Amino acid sequence: MGNNFYCKQRAAYEVRISLVGSEMCIRESLNTAPQYRRQGVATRILTRLVEDAHRRGVTAISLEATAMGRPLYEKFGFVPMEHEMELPE
Repeated sequence: MGNNFYCKQRAAYEVRISLVGSEMCIRESLNTAPQYRRQGVATRILTRLVEDAHRRGVTAISLEATAMGRPLYEKFGFVPMEHEMELPE
């Protein structure tokens, strides 16, 4: 499942997710186009993803984080694991 948000005919972000049972994996992280960074796009998208996941009964959310994205994910409560970050229940 992938989602794109288009702003003035350009993709502002791209995110690919996988749902397996009660687990969600945000694959290839959440990528915001450079011209839309630092405008709250990733925060709004991650908020919606987490809220939607909880409504669907997802109990585990994991993702790979870049150094640039790590502070955002930590703000949401994701914690570092060996090779990824995970949002505890």
